[in-house]
Amino acid sequence: MSIFIRFLSQEYSFRHLTGINLPLLIEALISRQFVPIGDLTSTLMQNAASTFIDVDEMMYGKQEADDSTVGF
Repeated sequence: MSIFIRFLSQEYSFRHLTGINLPLLIEALISRQFVPIGDLTSTLMQNAASTFIDVDEMMYGKQEADDSTVGF
């Protein structure tokens, strides 16, 4: 994957973020019957943070990723 991302980043200016996933949604749907909403929200936010990856930062370092001129 990193070779492909490096190739694309030479041709295009973009930010690549990944990690939002179906298992997190399934966890929420199953847990909502048994866990208070406040606890569920807190747990999901913690789990989401650990699955979200800034590929630019991983490949190029934080400073270069932060210096990107691409907006969302």
